[in-house]
Amino acid sequence: MVYYLSRQELAQGFDDSLAMIQAVLSQATEADYHRPTVNPKWNVHDTIAHLAASAFGLLATIDRFLKGGGLPSEFDLDYWNERQVEKRRSRTMAELLEEIRQGHEKAKALLASLSDDDLRVRGTHPAGGEVSVAGVFFLIPQHELTHLADVAQALGVELPPSVSRQDPMRKDRLWWRLEDVRAEVKALAASLSPEQWQVPVYEKWTVRDVIAHLAAAEKGHVEVGWRLMRGESTEVPDFDLDAYNNRSVEQRQHMSPEELLAELDEARALTAQLLAAVGPEDWEKRGPHPGGFEVTVEGIFKVIALHERRHLKDVQKALGAG
Repeated sequence: MVYYLSRQELAQGFDDSLAMIQAVLSQATEADYHRPTVNPKWNVHDTIAHLAASAFGLLATIDRFLKGGGLPSEFDLDYWNERQVEKRRSRTMAELLEEIRQGHEKAKALLASLSDDDLRVRGTHPAGGEVSVAGVFFLIPQHELTHLADVAQALGVELPPSVSRQDPMRKDRLWWRLEDVRAEVKALAASLSPEQWQVPVYEKWTVRDVIAHLAAAEKGHVEVGWRLMRGESTEVPDFDLDAYNNRSVEQRQHMSPEELLAELDEARALTAQLLAAVGPEDWEKRGPHPGGFEVTVEGIFKVIALHERRHLKDVQKALGAG
């Protein structure tokens, strides 16, 4: 998989956001458009004007990423935003909504045209911080929903509980932290001869066994993550981590290298489902990890990556020594 969200899910985000914007504004009158928002500089109309401009601005960001360009040293995001809002002050709400729709259609067409490698490209977001092309596609509608919450508050409108304000860049960073090490594991596995799969790494485990362990361990970590999210206990009485790990490796002795690599993909798909489900209120939920330390929901993703990195280094060392 390329991203923790599929292309279909990324595209659906645009449709869902536009429908929500239209639903909120359908409850407003022309006079309501002049109501102030939490942003002291912008009223409701200005905020929608900002959204009309932002999709096209972020599509330009994707183009910059793909061309390998950086942000101009003189770029000022606040100035750019204010300038775009000022340019749209005379436009009607219908015109602004049409511009948002056009931006969404352009984004979906671009998303469909890009390769998997294109979606993996990363660069610096105008607000700072690294994000991938795939992450920008998710960021556009999430950015809109964040500002729509301000509009809804100004209008006294309740947003449906289904509207989840995510942190796309936080999730993006965690995903690529996972995928960067996974790419190294996959590249190493592709280079191994049949004999190298049997090279000892630890006293009881070969290279093949370590790969089996990574797949099983990731699934276990994901289960801990779901338990933390649901507020369930993660403690297992009399749990023996070493025995669990050895048993999980023994259960996979019949699997070929190809089957083990397929299970790695299966485990990563489960991790993607967990990451997609995390809401703003979930990140700091915490509890005991089977390894004997306390972990948060966010920490689960970091632990998976760190755990895989540690075993990768051990495998590389064993192969080098052999």
